[in-house]
Amino acid sequence: MLKSFIISAIAIVLVLCFLSSTQHIFAAYDPFKKVCNSTPNSTVCQDTEPVPTNDPVITLIKAAVEVISYLTGAAAVILIVISGIKFATSGGDSNAVSSAKGTLTYALVGLLITVVAQLLIVFVLNYIQVS
Repeated sequence: MLKSFIISAIAIVLVLCFLSSTQHIFAAYDPFKKVCNSTPNSTVCQDTEPVPTNDPVITLIKAAVEVISYLTGAAAVILIVISGIKFATSGGDSNAVSSAKGTLTYALVGLLITVVAQLLIVFVLNYIQVS
């Protein structure tokens, strides 16, 4: 059961990482660029203009979320490595194996919570910024 939970958690983290990275990929592509160059007064072109970000609070929150995400990601990687070392050095001791499984579970759950929290915060800040 723990093994299926860990596999599910890893799959969810990978899917969420993919979904959060596609925003940056699609943001770099402007499908209306050719149309807007030829007819800049079109309503489509006026609606696709980027909203300027001059709010220092939103910029600060985004920077803080990014730093916290990097730190928790690094901490999760370190804890996963520590869990692997605990597994390797357990020597069949059930208490050591249980401790290693707990460390791995908490690291993956923490990573999952970090990814979900980052996605929610970025979504809310982008919604606030546009409206």
